[in-house]
Amino acid sequence: MRMNEITLNTMEGGLTDYFTILRAERRTSLTFAGRRFTMSKGDLILSRENISWNCDAGSNLSVLSIRRDFFDGLFVSQTADCRIIYDFIHDESGNSEYLYFSCQNDRNVLVAFDALEQELKLSDSHHEKMTHLLMVAIVTELDRARENSLIVPNSTMVSQNRFGKLMKYMGDHYNECTLAEVAEKYGYNPDYLSFRFKMITGVTFSKKMLEMKLEQAANMLLSSELTSDEIAQSCGFQSRSWFTRKFKERFGESPGKWRKNASKSA
Repeated sequence: MRMNEITLNTMEGGLTDYFTILRAERRTSLTFAGRRFTMSKGDLILSRENISWNCDAGSNLSVLSIRRDFFDGLFVSQTADCRIIYDFIHDESGNSEYLYFSCQNDRNVLVAFDALEQELKLSDSHHEKMTHLLMVAIVTELDRARENSLIVPNSTMVSQNRFGKLMKYMGDHYNECTLAEVAEKYGYNPDYLSFRFKMITGVTFSKKMLEMKLEQAANMLLSSELTSDEIAQSCGFQSRSWFTRKFKERFGESPGKWRKNASKSA
């Protein structure tokens, strides 16, 4: 591996490379592809090339820039079963795509990324193998945990993928869309879509919609001054008690307590 195939920097902005990973080292606000994001510590954005971004003063991002040549035959063979990220990395459409992962609770990703940061400071005979193995570990863990960590409303999907477009629509309309509406929009029988959705994603349509709503609610708790009631209503929850119950099941704390503790640790 040539030394310029993969580099790690702390930057304030610019254009992304062929494949770029941005990791928040603490709570970070940035403009990415014209959108504003508030990233929690450990969150990752996986990006294809030529996307403009810049972060606010006082923010802290680690920026991993990976050149095309890094993704050789060995890497391909080891990650071919990680379909969403594999297709994302190898998309040749020229579209500026990105995926957002909430990884603050995924110790495997955090450990692998920290190890990769350290490995990039070395240049011995084991460097190439270790760098590839750690990148494979990161990609594999992101794929394994994507049911809970891939934040669809904050992501684009591979444009040629019909199911990707469907998932993107769900992410953009998480507070109101239904199985029947999505089935009609994309030309599926509702029962078939329900079956197909579970087969592809591993979870039911309703569970994925709930997950999207909860992730958006968590983001709004961190990035806005809205009350829990206002956030629950905005995210499509019909009652405060249902929102509080499901939020606590997902995050281990009530919305108010989670907001307080997350703000302290940001």
